[in-house]
Amino acid sequence: MEIEVPIIDSKYTTTRINDFYLMDVVKNHGKSEQHKIIFNQVRLSLQLETASDIVVIGSGITIHESVVEGMSIRHSEKIWPKICKYPRTWKKVWQNILKNHVYPLICRNPLGRRICNKKTHQSWTIYMNENKDIMNDGEVYYRRKTRSLLYYPVDNDEELRMDKLQYVYNADVVLKDNGYKLLGVKHKQGAMNGEEMKLEDDISPWINRNWGTLEISPPQYWMLKYNMRKDNLIGASDGSVKDGKGSHSYCITTKDSDQVLVEAVAPVDGHSEFMVSYRAESLGALAIITLLCWIGKRFDIKDGDVQIHVDNMETVQTLLKKKHVKNTVSSLEDNIDVALEVHHQLETSTLKIEGVHVKSTWTM
Repeated sequence: MEIEVPIIDSKYTTTRINDFYLMDVVKNHGKSEQHKIIFNQVRLSLQLETASDIVVIGSGITIHESVVEGMSIRHSEKIWPKICKYPRTWKKVWQNILKNHVYPLICRNPLGRRICNKKTHQSWTIYMNENKDIMNDGEVYYRRKTRSLLYYPVDNDEELRMDKLQYVYNADVVLKDNGYKLLGVKHKQGAMNGEEMKLEDDISPWINRNWGTLEISPPQYWMLKYNMRKDNLIGASDGSVKDGKGSHSYCITTKDSDQVLVEAVAPVDGHSEFMVSYRAESLGALAIITLLCWIGKRFDIKDGDVQIHVDNMETVQTLLKKKHVKNTVSSLEDNIDVALEVHHQLETSTLKIEGVHVKSTWTM
């Protein structure tokens, strides 16, 4: 005899926008029962529940390298079954499902900001303080050696031993070259502290929406300011339209090393009848412009030279080159709201922002 009990208002809910349960992906993609069992066993051994448990702090799409390798990265406050060490052959099944099913779903719908009053079950063992020193489980201290986000162990010097209470940031790292490579960092309580970015405090709602899934950790924030002062930033954006709906993506990288500092995706608002690629491309460029102008104004950066690469010539000519806006019967068709806002941002900013047209396709 089987008894079915409906679960109403379950307390097990996801903690971030677009978050999902890992096992739901496996269940809905027709995997064999054996592979479902293997994936679930590895998941239980790593104490993972949802997509937010496997991504790097401050990212909506990047899966932690240790998770891909089948290694535990954080502690969990929940009670989990004891799982025996799984065979090495299971690792291939785990990686295959992550690569072909979980990761594509995250890329299509990147994880957004944390939902209010939703606390993660995970806890960290590696932390960072305001001086950007790293503490590993309260025992070993690491200090950054270069600006490349690599950390190495230091001698047991009492002067370097900081009070544990000063380590107020959770940190995601990966072992590299006998040290740590910092992947992401965020305040333990999710509150903003020190120089960390306050995306919602003094930003217009429409700008915040156009920034989309943008999340910036303190190291990324510091790198943006540093490279802006060195004229070492390049922005790139792209947009797409289908069935009257638009979206755009954008990123900001360094000129000298092509290191991606921030990346995000966002919806494109507007009437479906007049939704064209020009609007999607322009709003992507506008997301970069408003972000750079906000950082420049906040930290009193008087000058800076930044290029924004787009593959829509009209966006470059009409918006970034500050040419006259077209004057047709309908301002909606001209997307004049976007053009005027871009002109306003560029005219009120002390930064020099230049648009560069790039080919949308490349042939060898």
